[in-house]
Amino acid sequence: MSAVLHAFLKYIITFIFMVAAAGGGLFCGKKLREKKDLENGGAGAGNTSDK
Repeated sequence: MSAVLHAFLKYIITFIFMVAAAGGGLFCGKKLREKKDLENGGAGAGNTSDK
């Protein structure tokens, strides 16, 4: 029973780490994209003023 519990906890910790890495990637990617859009004068996917 101990081996099963140990394996389960290992997968839970791995899952939490992967979710944190994905969340960090999304957060950093969004911040970098916003910075790039500001440097380019706001031109990007969100700029729909010409339509």
